[in-house]
This record gives sequence, C-alpha cells and structure tokens, in this order.
Amino acid sequence: DYKAALADYARFGGSISLIPRYVLGAWWSRYWAYSDQDLKDLVRGFQTHDLPLDVLVVDMDWHTPHSWTGYTWNRGLFPDPPAFLRWVHEQSLRTTLNLHPAEGVQAFEEIYPEFARAMGVDPVRGRPFPFRITDKEFVKNYFELLHHPMEDEGVDFWWMDWQQGESSEVKGLDPLPWINHLHFRDSTRRGWRGMLYSRWGGLGNHRYPIGFSGDTYVTWEALQFQPYFTATASNVAYGWWSHDIGGHMGDATEPELYARWVQYGALSPCLRLHGTKDARTERRPWKYPDDAFQAAKAAFHWRYQLVPYTYTMARVASDTGISLCRPMYYEYPDEDAAYVARYQYFFGDQMIAAPLVHPANPETGMAAIDVWIPEGTWIDYQTKESFTGPRWAHLVGDLNRIPMLMKAGAILPLGSPANTTDAIPKDRLIVSVF
Repeated sequence: DYKAALADYARFGGSISLIPRYVLGAWWSRYWAYSDQDLKDLVRGFQTHDLPLDVLVVDMDWHTPHSWTGYTWNRGLFPDPPAFLRWVHEQSLRTTLNLHPAEGVQAFEEIYPEFARAMGVDPVRGRPFPFRITDKEFVKNYFELLHHPMEDEGVDFWWMDWQQGESSEVKGLDPLPWINHLHFRDSTRRGWRGMLYSRWGGLGNHRYPIGFSGDTYVTWEALQFQPYFTATASNVAYGWWSHDIGGHMGDATEPELYARWVQYGALSPCLRLHGTKDARTERRPWKYPDDAFQAAKAAFHWRYQLVPYTYTMARVASDTGISLCRPMYYEYPDEDAAYVARYQYFFGDQMIAAPLVHPANPETGMAAIDVWIPEGTWIDYQTKESFTGPRWAHLVGDLNRIPMLMKAGAILPLGSPANTTDAIPKDRLIVSVF
C-alpha cells in the first residue's frame, strides 16, 4: 500500500508544501547575458505569438561579473532594476534571480560597507565575509541586507543554485538542506505562500519546493529519462521538479526533439524552457519550423487549460503526500507490468500520461510508444479511441500526438484559455466527463 506508506511518511516528515498557483504556468529561463530590454522584447515575443507565460527566470548575469557569487546588479544590463521589476509585474509575471552564494560577501559589492559594519568589521579593510550559513549573525544580515531589499523592489523568489558544497562548520550539517529551509521559511515573511527554486537537499526536502534537477542534455536519451525520474521521485514525496525543458547543453536542438520536450514539460510538474550560452540552444518556440512551433504552442495552451486540475492535484499532494506525477504501481501494486511501464505515469488521479519521447520513424513520420493499459476501459483524450485492459497497446502519432488516457468515469476540470494563470477565470470551469 504505497499511498498509505507515503501518508505515514508525511505524518512524521512533514507535508508537501502547497505551491503558489503561478508555478503551474510557463517559465522562461536561459543562461544568457540578457539586458532589461532583451527581456522585454522576449516577453513581447511571447505575447505576439500568443504564448502564455508566468515566470521570468533571470540567470546569473543579472549581477556584476566579478565572480559566480554576486549581490550587485549589473548596471550595464539593468540600468534601473526597480523599474524593470515593476514592468515585469505590470505584465502579470513573476521573476526569480539566480544565486550562487558559496563565495560569501566580497568588497566589490555595493552593499559591502553596510554589511561589514553590521558584522562589526571596519569596511575599509575590505575583508571578504565567507559563506557561513551556520552563523546566526551572518544569516541575519544575509537575508536582511542582501535579499530583502531586492525583494522589496520586486524579486518574487530566489533560484538557489549549486556551489555551496556538502559540509559546514556544524558536523553532519549539509548546507544545502539548511539553506533551503532558511530561504523557504524567509520567503513567507511577506505573507505569501512559501516558494524556493533549488536543488534537492535530501530526504525531507519535499517541504521546500520546487526542485531544480540540474543541467539536462539536448538528447533523446535525456528526455526519455524524465518520465521515470520524475514519477519515481514521488516515492520520497519530492514531486515538484523543474527540469531544463529542451535541454541545457549539447548540439543544436532538432525541431522534433524540441517539440517533444515541450509536450513532456506540459505534462510535468513545471514547464520551464531553458538553454545555455550557446546560440544552438534556441528555446523560443517561434524560432522553430511551423510544425514544431504549432505543436509547442498547443502544448503551452493545454498546460494552461489544465491548471484547475493540476492546482487541485497540488492540494491533493499537500493533503496526502501523493505527488502530481506518480508511478503506475501506486494504483496497481500487484501487476508486474506496472513496474516496467517506465515511459508512462499517472498525471494526477484522473489521467495516465505517456508523452512520446522517441524519435519518429523516418519512413512514416510517426512516433510510437508501448503503453500498458490497466484493467477497465480507458479513453484516449485526443483520439477518443477506447482500450480495455489489462494489456499493452502500441500507440502511434504525428508531432501533435500526446497520448493521454482517461479511465471511464474520469472527470477532468479545465480552465478557459488565458495568457497567465492569474487571467484564468476562477468562476468558470469546463468539465470533461469520460
């Protein structure tokens, strides 16, 4: 009884924190030296091409390039940060900035003199302050002087990236879960629901969503691993993952692979496009051939229509310890097939998702997947074809196909089309009954 085991785990390990609803919208992210005007043009590109968007991720180039760690805006790229952040909010977007805190606070930071005085040190000395997440005085000033002022200007939450190592001055304390705890708790000071975007800090980190799974590759193999990885992470209640959709690094992304990444992202915990500082890692959907663009655009809009359902499943996860994406064997523990169906998963409690993650046959142009059909009658959402299980079915489809199976009797609440999650009407549902 896996679901009962997870409920017990949540009783002593803490419940899965309820995410803010905007997490379920689309995110833009790229490791790129964007200026504020570049990002404004990018957002207008989404608007012009009728692509919804909720979160703007600004990678590490927002700060000065002295080191990986930085707390001073790069004025060459962002001459007026408060004005830029106001503009972001005027577009009904949220923004997060990348953090690499490992090198502490150094003399080149604008805030350094005030920080030094708060730490009882003469700033004239220029002494760097090492990252000491176990020191209460450092932590107090870390939040109050480095982060709170930028939050007051409009930064909505933080992307806690890597570098801080695995040991600290306190024996046995890994700084990652501790800093996740501190940042998540501090994020509630404005009266908002807690939110942090960080690496997984080990068992218990389900209390501090959401997770950054690290740099993915621009390959079919990397995409094929995502359904299995994400669903089985729910076995320790850590279901809120944000993967690099499209792949962080590698060769140029072929259009078919890009479209399939986006389709998977639409049926994953977080749809966050991402790429590295390489012109080949283009992630703007409208820069791809029309068939790939239209497939990606449809996936974006489907993601937003699903928000009433996925947000409900977020509450279910918080109440029960059962994540949005979960393995087949939660419902069918006695079926051997449920343990080997690694390319499919329950997406909430009403749908089996089996996004196509293998390239199409070059002769037919059709991609295929073998899906295990559990007992009962199941209906394909797109084709309305019915299947009776238990058995395996060989499903094929063109670039627009995303296998989604609904059990007879399933009820799927959908929202009206919208370009942000805030714009989805809260007093109108489209209810699909199968």
